[in-house]
Amino acid sequence: MDLQEILHDRRTPNDFAYLLQRNQFQRANSSLTLEELEVQSPMVRRNSCRMLGDDLVKNERRRILNAKRDTLQRQRRIEQIEAEIENKIRNESFEADADSISDDETIEPRTAAEWNRRIKSTIAKRNNESIEVATVEYRYEPNWVDIVWAIFWFCLLIGIIAIFCYRFKKVFVAIFDVIAGFSVYVYTVLSQQIYIGFQKIGEAIDRQTAANANNTNIN
Repeated sequence: MDLQEILHDRRTPNDFAYLLQRNQFQRANSSLTLEELEVQSPMVRRNSCRMLGDDLVKNERRRILNAKRDTLQRQRRIEQIEAEIENKIRNESFEADADSISDDETIEPRTAAEWNRRIKSTIAKRNNESIEVATVEYRYEPNWVDIVWAIFWFCLLIGIIAIFCYRFKKVFVAIFDVIAGFSVYVYTVLSQQIYIGFQKIGEAIDRQTAANANNTNIN
């Protein structure tokens, strides 16, 4: 390996840094022999690589710091713009006060408070309408199952009365007639009330579930 090959060696990652340090080494050691240059050339290459690594680390740190500074400046600018918009909305004069504005859906809300008030009033109206519909007086209409059960119990009571009449003659006829009529009446009324009661309990559970869902959506 002669002097020309050493001076024109460009196998390092950074040619410019290596050439600059090599030229400085050449001017400082111009009196060295070829063997001495061959010994010193790897040292120059290692120093140039070390300098290149330091430069890369410094550049990366500088880039990260610049990115953080730009992010902070952008965030401050966004906050400043939001504050200016909020102040402009607060200081702007409207035809009606924000607290006394009507909930009429034909009026377009202008601020976030008005939008929240509009949403809450709409949900409240819907809840009131659902409660009014659910609290309408219920009219019981017996179905064929209730009719069949009533006939069954009536026939059963008539059979029991017939057996007692056959065994004890006519002594208990009047008593069992009263018992039979009263039993049918009690069964019919109780079945209606039980049916209505279970239906009201189901409606109350549905209203409570809807109210909880609406409160969750508002929050």
